[in-house]
Amino acid sequence: MYQVGDVLKNRNDMGHWWVIIACCPLTNDFLLTNWTTFSPKKEQTCILKIGDHPSIIHDSAIMYYYTRTFTETQLDQLISNENWIKLSPVNSTILSKIRQKALETKRMNPVLQSRFKPYLI
Repeated sequence: MYQVGDVLKNRNDMGHWWVIIACCPLTNDFLLTNWTTFSPKKEQTCILKIGDHPSIIHDSAIMYYYTRTFTETQLDQLISNENWIKLSPVNSTILSKIRQKALETKRMNPVLQSRFKPYLI
């Protein structure tokens, strides 16, 4: 079972963590976005700092451009194949920040942004 705020990581990808930022109760689809090491070339809508999550060891940027949806079955498959692992969730303050910035960013797929808007507020 997955909840908004859960953090997932692909074992084979050392640089990206995925966070569930919304769930559509009608379709049970989860909206996930990721964070990666910050650099001036990265999106700067939402920057996470050391201490915002145990996995953050340096400034990190939320990459709304890569936001995508997964079903619970798809997430289960990723984890059962041992490709992905579930980590501790982000706290409510950081989750609120990520969700608020998801409404403001111009980099997220507008269809996803519109579809999930009621669940990001």
